[in-house]
Amino acid sequence: MWWGCMLLITTLAPLTAQSVLSPEAPSGDGTESSPLEVTTPAHLAWIAKMVNGGESLRGVWIAQKCDIDLAITKEINGGEGWTPIGGYVFLGGRETKVGFEGYYDGEGHTISNLYMNRPKHDYQGLFGYVQKGRVANLTIHKASVTGLENVAAAFAYTFEETISNCHVTESVVDCKAFYAGGLIGFQSDGLTEHSSAQVTIYGRDYIGGLVGWSELGRIRGCRTSGSLLSVVYNGVQPRHCGGLIGYCNKSQVERSLCSSDLIEGGDWTGGLVGSAEQSKIRESVNLAKRITGRSYVGGIAGRTNESELSDCYSISSLEGEQYVGGVSGFATYSSTLIERLYSICKVSGIEGETSFAIGSVLGAYGTGTVRDVLYDQTIQPDLPAIGGANQEGCKVMGKSPDEMKQQESYAGWDFNEVWTIVPGQHDGLPLLRWQMDSEWNAIEDPTRSSETAPIRVVTEGDACYLSLPAPLTLEAVYDVDGTALTMVTNGVNSCRVAIPAQTRILIIVYRDGDHRHTLKYLL
Repeated sequence: MWWGCMLLITTLAPLTAQSVLSPEAPSGDGTESSPLEVTTPAHLAWIAKMVNGGESLRGVWIAQKCDIDLAITKEINGGEGWTPIGGYVFLGGRETKVGFEGYYDGEGHTISNLYMNRPKHDYQGLFGYVQKGRVANLTIHKASVTGLENVAAAFAYTFEETISNCHVTESVVDCKAFYAGGLIGFQSDGLTEHSSAQVTIYGRDYIGGLVGWSELGRIRGCRTSGSLLSVVYNGVQPRHCGGLIGYCNKSQVERSLCSSDLIEGGDWTGGLVGSAEQSKIRESVNLAKRITGRSYVGGIAGRTNESELSDCYSISSLEGEQYVGGVSGFATYSSTLIERLYSICKVSGIEGETSFAIGSVLGAYGTGTVRDVLYDQTIQPDLPAIGGANQEGCKVMGKSPDEMKQQESYAGWDFNEVWTIVPGQHDGLPLLRWQMDSEWNAIEDPTRSSETAPIRVVTEGDACYLSLPAPLTLEAVYDVDGTALTMVTNGVNSCRVAIPAQTRILIIVYRDGDHRHTLKYLL
């Protein structure tokens, strides 16, 4: 094959710190039955060299066969670090956009310690641009990525891509301008499924825990945690910050969850999306602990325009100056549909003359259909459900805490296929059925049951101690609703976990060598 000759040339390079990432061709034919086998940083550098040289690797199959440590990237390219796979490059004397079009299967392995520091450059991430390519079963761990626009730990920019079972953990993304995401900076007309991001993100505009901007995108079965921190630049408020997606345009979000510690935005800030424009958000959950912004701040969406929010719930604390609501800061346009949602949120307006349009459910309502929405009216009994003057036609019902736990309160909701109430779980509140399903977990479908997995759990009071025999190692523990209870340092095979009072099921993620497993454990 043509890449075999390149291997002969690159292996002659002297072994210095700089040349560790001299491109080296992987073995294999690049077919589905004999994929290129990636095992070293040099193999990843070869992929970057090929794509950035104009060879998209269309139709080429690539398989990562082990975990890869990219700590060396902090020492190369004059401190700028890793050169992304794809993006804008100079070819033939002019700037050209090149993208990866192959198939990359991480096979459950990890790429750790990716480092990039290019605050004046766009398309910064492990992959700068994925164009109609497919990437699956890959984890990016402890990445540090700084760039200008289109910045993410994994994929800076994607077009008609398929991203499946890809994850970012314990990483930092610093975007000096626009389109910052934990997993994807900018997504156009692609599919992202069963993926997650646990990140701290700094950015100005279009910031999402998973995707900064989604255009015609499909997001399903995804989860985010960590913190999103918007930055005021030259006195201008940041815009469009969301726990999952910063700006959601003509896109679909299904069965996804945000459990971030903090979402700190400016204008258009939401627990799931900063702005929903001609989009559909269904069967999804906001559990962000704290959401703050200036205007258009909402538990599900900061602003809802010509969009559908259905079968979702929000449990959070929100604060803003104008248009702040437990479900959405502002909902308008006749085609907007908000139905079958509940909100248990503390909603606060920042004190001052500019504070207005603050509501338990909606900050303000223009037009559209709002029906079958419930909220706990005892949290802030003096706060109206709809903050603005117009409430005509909105079917919003305030309930007591006990009534919020009774199925009879949710007339017309589908408790056969969509919702469920499980005694002793989730404080007795409704859960979406996918949260109890074995496929709820965004990391991967559980591969073992607690009866067959070699895990030991000892419960003492409000905590439990987990242990696994070596060489198995723990990675993370979640509540059944997706809340991260602990993230475990690599290589540890035991830990203590504080258990919330109502928790009866743990989702435990652990490693067996190069393979990750997920199981449910009934306490």
